[in-house]
Amino acid sequence: MDKQNCIHATCVSIEGPDGPDDMRGVILRGRSGVGKSDIALQLIDRGARLVADDQVALRVEGGRVVASAPLALAGLLEVRGLGIVRLDPGALQGLVPIDLIVNIVDPGTDLDRLPEAAYGKLLGISIPMIDLAPFEASSSMKVCLAVGVGPGVIMASDQDRKVASGGQKSADEKRGDQENGRQEKNGNR
Repeated sequence: MDKQNCIHATCVSIEGPDGPDDMRGVILRGRSGVGKSDIALQLIDRGARLVADDQVALRVEGGRVVASAPLALAGLLEVRGLGIVRLDPGALQGLVPIDLIVNIVDPGTDLDRLPEAAYGKLLGISIPMIDLAPFEASSSMKVCLAVGVGPGVIMASDQDRKVASGGQKSADEKRGDQENGRQEKNGNR
């Protein structure tokens, strides 16, 4: 064990496509009250397991950041409007390597529709990172897709999008071409 510390965050594990031996850890971080526990609850409803809520213990193991719950908080999740809930053991995960950092932004924050790949650091190790708006019905599915679990694959670049579409232009690109054609016609009169 190289380093260990606790951060203010929530952590869940999501089963990857290779089954129970492919658990993917997700750190949900943001200011108090922004919706970390709410997104964790949505993910647990989808089959994820809670690692830790409010405080997450991190350490480096085998070159990866792994997360666990501080003993006093193990198995507990704050559910706004209900209080502190002790989850059943089947909904818990003891230790998980971290595969994704999710920054929960303030409601109303304008997020990029097609963001560039981003990375954050935990204990000096780079980990893929996304920004996410809280309290949306699709929040938990976006986390699943970002960690590589779900009914699709995120298209990382324009080149990836063109390859996936067989070189076909997207509807947005076609609309843009049509608008540019109209502007050129109107400008040449």
